[in-house]
Amino acid sequence: FPQFADGDVRISLSGSRQYQLHSGVLKNSSSVMRELLSEEFAAQLNNAAHRRGVLIRHKLVLAENPYIEEEDQNLTHVLHAVPLDANGRPEPGAPTGLGLELENGRKPRAIVSAHDQVLGAFYNQPIHLGDSQEDGLAELLANAFQATIVAENLNCIRIVSKPIEATLLGAGQNLYKAIADNPTAWLGFASRVKSRAIFKEALIHAAGQYNSDHVQSAMADDSLPYEVVELLRKKGEWVKKTVSDSSRYLASYYPSMLLREYKAGDKDNVSRASYGNDIMMWIAVTIFRHWICDLMASDRTHHAKDGGWAFCNAICKGGDTYLDRKMLQMSFHARFPMTGKGMACVEHRLSEIKEDVKQWILPLKKSNSALDLNQYPIAHFVHAHVYSEDYPW
Repeated sequence: FPQFADGDVRISLSGSRQYQLHSGVLKNSSSVMRELLSEEFAAQLNNAAHRRGVLIRHKLVLAENPYIEEEDQNLTHVLHAVPLDANGRPEPGAPTGLGLELENGRKPRAIVSAHDQVLGAFYNQPIHLGDSQEDGLAELLANAFQATIVAENLNCIRIVSKPIEATLLGAGQNLYKAIADNPTAWLGFASRVKSRAIFKEALIHAAGQYNSDHVQSAMADDSLPYEVVELLRKKGEWVKKTVSDSSRYLASYYPSMLLREYKAGDKDNVSRASYGNDIMMWIAVTIFRHWICDLMASDRTHHAKDGGWAFCNAICKGGDTYLDRKMLQMSFHARFPMTGKGMACVEHRLSEIKEDVKQWILPLKKSNSALDLNQYPIAHFVHAHVYSEDYPW
């Protein structure tokens, strides 16, 4: 950590972390620092102090937070201004904070490390939150969260947001997997540090899990800012609409071979016999529609907890993923028996339908996420779009 012999501020985080810094740099970096380093708390040094070369006019110590609130449980200690006398010494009764606490090779308190990182950022020092390979993402996130709380308390989040973002993004796919597993928590964190990259990723996954209990709970329990909740609602409803529109289209789907174009005088094309020749395809269409409408009626499409992911996934896979021979035997042919050739013909026509309808569902399987879906398969949609005007800051 940088030390400056001409610094006029002594900051004591612990017995092992005592710094001499510049009031000008600190004030320019934080509005809270401007209050702590006001003339009210500054030492009016006398001539004797000047002759001894005393430069320190301000002292800040890290002491217990007297106004800790439930939502700020991690902000256990904050910086306090220590009144100094004309000789630059602390006045009687001034807070001492953690000034005598030595580390002696032990890991420092998280709150101490966080203040250390934020103060270093004032001097363009890199923020070291840990190593994602050695410490793990959980440790990285805990350190980032603690630094964020300290930066928010000092009203200087703009200074630490980019370094925090860069450190977390350095975790690569491990970060993206963590976001996919708990998108609303990351959405709240990203809005606090104002990280567009993390916010976008979290919003895409949260919108894809919009119907899930954990996303709906996060939207209702005030854990997310109002503007973030409204944006998530907008994106989530858009995802639902895309699934709803696709399922409605499938419910009214006709294979092109069944369509007729009426031409005056051409009765053969629209005759009873002509339609009768397509009876097997009509039966296959009926079976397919029955299946689709049953899913819609039982809320297993866009109203499902997974937003219709399982339904769309089955359509995209096709084949025997749904409406296989066993199901046809139990649900259709039990009521409408057919010869072996008849059943084979219906199955063939149904397979043609399954292949044809994929084109209207595949766009829903598009990924706008940075997560490697081959390495980390998921069970929710990630096709939501996030535009530059969507960010609430």
